[in-house]
Amino acid sequence: MPAIDVLEDSLAQSAPNASAAGIDAVNLSAWFGSNKVLERVSLSMPPRTVTALIGPSGCGKSTFLRILNRMHESVPGAQMAGQVLLNGQDIYEPGLRITHTRKRIGMVFQKPNPFPAMSIGDNVTAGLKLSGTKVSKAERAVIVERCLTRAGLWNEVKDRLDHPGQALSGGQQQRLCIARSLAVNPDVLL
Repeated sequence: MPAIDVLEDSLAQSAPNASAAGIDAVNLSAWFGSNKVLERVSLSMPPRTVTALIGPSGCGKSTFLRILNRMHESVPGAQMAGQVLLNGQDIYEPGLRITHTRKRIGMVFQKPNPFPAMSIGDNVTAGLKLSGTKVSKAERAVIVERCLTRAGLWNEVKDRLDHPGQALSGGQQQRLCIARSLAVNPDVLL
């Protein structure tokens, strides 16, 4: 079975201990300085589904995704209007911590970015360490295998988990980054 099919099948199933979450974009507009790049975009993405954004280069797909993960606001001069609702709660609500939102809404970038000084196994569990989640050695092994399996990479790397993540091919690095995002059990994965 091709890796993308494995990924779609695993994402369509609920993750252990993760609640199903729908995400809704409501009238999103975005600017970089005075340049408007999105105009009142609304899209509802139900839980346990795979949604694809398709369009030509420069049409705003990445900007839209960055808004869904609260990364747009970290770009100097960037602004947005509208709402992003995760299970009905506005993720831009005042007082809501960005880190809490980003833990619930994971993101894998177009260009894979495994952490260079980490092994394959350590790359998978890096998000857990960064979020302060402590796991035993036995739990770590289970998480690494489960996440690499869900990302369609386990059979290719199970005998070299201590090798550098950057030594993998481009496609394998992308699946490693997906596994790393899955390890924190996000409600939504972009």
